Amino acid sequence: MSENPIMRLYYTDRLVLFFMCAGNEAFYAGLYLLHFTEGPILAGIGLYRLIVYLSAPIALVKAAISVLHGYVSCINLSIIDVKERQERLKAN
Repeated sequence: MSENPIMRLYYTDRLVLFFMCAGNEAFYAGLYLLHFTEGPILAGIGLYRLIVYLSAPIALVKAAISVLHGYVSCINLSIIDVKERQERLKAN
């Protein structure tokens, strides 16, 4: 993960990680609350709808980072597998 700048920033900067996780949770909590009510009306828009609109980009970026994390993990596992096979071939 140290080779990927996005993953490095995501996991080494606690403030980035906090806002990504908090924004993601706010999105899903807002969706849940929006299912039942709009919430208090602020400037013509319901509070829960506003929370969903504001946190949706964060949730989308977090989902993209999760896909990237899966990709990086697959690459790392393939590297480990190749090394283990090479070691097994040398041992035989």
